[in-house]
Amino acid sequence: MLAMTLEPMKRAMMTWKSHEEGCYVHVLDLATIDIDSMKDQENCRTSLAGAFYMNQCLNPDLESVRRGMIIMLECEGYQWVPKSWDMKYSEQYWNDVGGIYPCRVRQYRCFNTPMVFNVLKSLGRPFVPAEIYSRMVLGCRFEQRLDAVFAVPTVEATEQRFLGRSIDALTMRYANERTFSLDAV
Repeated sequence: MLAMTLEPMKRAMMTWKSHEEGCYVHVLDLATIDIDSMKDQENCRTSLAGAFYMNQCLNPDLESVRRGMIIMLECEGYQWVPKSWDMKYSEQYWNDVGGIYPCRVRQYRCFNTPMVFNVLKSLGRPFVPAEIYSRMVLGCRFEQRLDAVFAVPTVEATEQRFLGRSIDALTMRYANERTFSLDAV
């Protein structure tokens, strides 16, 4: 089930726990995400279920919930205008599942951002909550694309490593939920 729901995104991301920051770091390559795959309800639900499980993977224990996460976005090559994406499916599923899931993001670090991201950030200022807006850092630079660092030695090996780490994180999370949950009153 996990592999199926993460399938649309597994080529795009890598996750690890940063010892320097003390929180999970989630790297996402926006150029590899096919927004057009979310053109019907089934594909949208599968993709957003993957996002739901990723949030659970990134918050396996109380320490990680308290510390939050850092999201690093590789923006080079991102095509921001979807050809056939129907927002109603994403909006419906976000309202049903995603919007109610607590997720603390310490910072969004956007690498190799095109000018359109700067414009969109400026346009979004009146609408985006101040605490989220202040955490968005555009224009970060790295000597190469982020996937050149995290997709080593091959993309396929990275996918397997990503799925293995995801399963480990979910196992830890579910064990913690069983051990530390409050009894129903």
